[in-house]
Amino acid sequence: MEISPAIVEKIARKREQIAQLEQEIAELWDEVGDLEVRDYAAGNYIVKVSETRRFDPALAKRALSAKEYKSILKLVPDSKVAKALLDDELYRQCQRVYGLTKKIVPVEDEDE
Repeated sequence: MEISPAIVEKIARKREQIAQLEQEIAELWDEVGDLEVRDYAAGNYIVKVSETRRFDPALAKRALSAKEYKSILKLVPDSKVAKALLDDELYRQCQRVYGLTKKIVPVEDEDE
């Protein structure tokens, strides 16, 4: 199958535009300044500021009693441990393909 260079170039340009837009958005948020957790009226919009929370095992260990902490533990296979202990072929047998990763990498001149 032939891949159209024009389509690949368009995808690369779009990815660059996304990166530029994300940078622009970050700069605009910087202009807004520090915000507290609450809702802000802004013309036809409401800016909702809330905390982003994630479970922290180390914090849980400090916050819970030994019994409570033990009750939330479970034994599960760990990919880092598996990768360290298993040979490449055996580790590969433990992996499932979830999809394909597609990257666009510019061709580098051989003179560089």
